[in-house]
This record gives sequence, C-alpha cells and structure tokens, in this order.
Amino acid sequence: MSKRFYLPFIALTLVSFLSGCARQTTSPDPLENTASVRTLHLSPGSPALNMRINGARLNAPGTTNPSDTIRYLDNRAYFSIPAGATTVNLVSAPTFAIPSPPQLTLTAQFQAEPNQQRYTVAVVDTIPRVSTVVYRDTVVAPTVEALPPGRVLVRVVHASPNAPAVTPVLRVISGAAPDSVRTFPSISFRQATPYIRLNAGSGTLQILNSATQAVIATPAASVPGPGAGSASAIPGFIYTIYIRGIAGNTGATALGLTVIRDN
Repeated sequence: MSKRFYLPFIALTLVSFLSGCARQTTSPDPLENTASVRTLHLSPGSPALNMRINGARLNAPGTTNPSDTIRYLDNRAYFSIPAGATTVNLVSAPTFAIPSPPQLTLTAQFQAEPNQQRYTVAVVDTIPRVSTVVYRDTVVAPTVEALPPGRVLVRVVHASPNAPAVTPVLRVISGAAPDSVRTFPSISFRQATPYIRLNAGSGTLQILNSATQAVIATPAASVPGPGAGSASAIPGFIYTIYIRGIAGNTGATALGLTVIRDN
C-alpha cells in the first residue's frame, strides 16, 4: 500500500510548492493601495493649527519632534495614507506668540483614491468664515512622464478671500530657451485652473481682474526644472501657484504667491 501512494504524494507536494512560489512572485505592489495628503495654511489672521490625518500625529522624518502644528503659509510634506475614507482634523494650537488663540475646529473629509494619488487640504478664508478645501494634485493629462528636461506643469489656485475673479498670466524667463507666456483660465476664490505645460524658470505672475482686465498685482514666481540641459531624460516637475493673502493689505497678510511642488 505504501508503494501505491508514495509517488502521488510526491507529486502533490511538488504542485503545492510550485503554487506557493507562484503566489509569491505575483504579489501586488503595496503602494498601489495608498494615497498621499498634505496640509497648507492659507488663512490670514487665523491661529496656528494642530492637525491629525486619520487620527495620526505627524513627526519630522528621523526625529520624535512633532511636526503637526502649522502656521500661516506653512505646509507639510505629503503623508502616506491607506486609500479610502480620509479625515483631516485641524484645531487651534496655542503658541508662544498667541497662548490663547481663537478656537477653530476644522474637518476635511474625502475619498482618497489608490495608486498613490495626491491631495492637498488647504485652510482658506478669514475668521469667522475659515474653511477647508481639498485639491487633487495628481496630474491626469498631460502626464509628467512625457515632460522633457527643462519643462514643467503649472496650475494656479485662487485662495485670496477678498480678491475678485482673476485671470493669471504667467511669464517665465527660461534662459537659453524661449520665454513662456501663458494665460490661464479665469478663476474665482477657491477654484483651481488646469495644469499647463511650459518652460521652467523664473518670472512673474500677472494677476488681472477678470471683469476689467486691470492689473491687481504682479508678484515674482519661480518654477525651476530638475534637469535643464541634462543628458538624462529627467521628468519635469509639477507646481501649484497659490494666490493668497488680502488684496490691499501690506506686510505679512499682503496679496502674494505661495509656490509648491506637487511631485
């Protein structure tokens, strides 16, 4: 009887072993089930905010120092999260300068998509109308992989609560390459333009009143590329230019730009 069952047992064991190997070599990429989110404080006059993403505090890389407090114009690097329902909580944070700040409790909820999609939760407007808005940062088209060195993708977000609808005109001086002058679509408060491809470099963003075409401001803007003139095909960078602050103000809350990379 042992002779009759010996070979089938060996064959069954071999099949089981090979099946196990096959499962190991076809395991899915764990990053396919993740997304990323960051926070950006664009509310002039609002206090610093402590943030939690899905209930978790953030720490500075390689340290135990909490990095979950953001002040006006602060932003935090992308934080990896599981794809799915996502909650970002922001609550007033006492600081040395303002030990008893106005009480703010803000929440942003959204459905994070898998495959490392990126999102920005921006705090906008002024007290008592402070709120959050979620922007999807991942480019769908044109794709960043198609960008040659020296080219970038740029969009503009309107985050100035008292400025009218604006038409942004970006002029970038690119050195040896031809200058790029791009007129973005008109946008109102909280809206974002599509991404537009142009040469990397430094220049200005002319902010026009969409109704009258009068110039509201012409602040400096810089969207550098990762490899202009490089022999290697380094993909370009993606940027969002946030128009923020109060039109007509001076000093820390004046109308200006915050430029942040999205990749």
